[in-house]
Amino acid sequence: MSAFLPNAPRVRGWLCLADTVWLGAAVWMAHAVRFSAADRATKWAELLRSPGLGLVALGMLLAMAVGAELYEPMSLRRKVELATRVAVVAASWAAGLGLVTYTVPAWQFGRGLLLLTACGWALLALATRWGVRVWLRNRPRPQVLVVGDPPRRR
Repeated sequence: MSAFLPNAPRVRGWLCLADTVWLGAAVWMAHAVRFSAADRATKWAELLRSPGLGLVALGMLLAMAVGAELYEPMSLRRKVELATRVAVVAASWAAGLGLVTYTVPAWQFGRGLLLLTACGWALLALATRWGVRVWLRNRPRPQVLVVGDPPRRR
């Protein structure tokens, strides 16, 4: 099991960056599915008028992902556990963002759009983590055999 752990801690940063990109992609996909081409421009304008919504949504998602240990390499070992963690983060993020949008009247975010965004992010995040999991298992590792004692310094 210890051979699974990556030697490079950069995996955490890349997963965090991937989650940020996937959240943006999920929002774009949800708008593309939910609204027609004529309505999409006005909905994007409404969304961009309140940048606080995007910052709160991203902050909540990253905080919940850290809490669920989605950035820890050890959590990538088991597929079922990983899928459960991603699903719990997506569901709790959607519930939290729904609560925030009801408490701040200026931030209007439809339930259908919220559901599509949460599901889109969950699928993209899970696919990314499964890909990283495969890469971690199959990456080449240097093989070294040390024979003898190291030279002594005086």
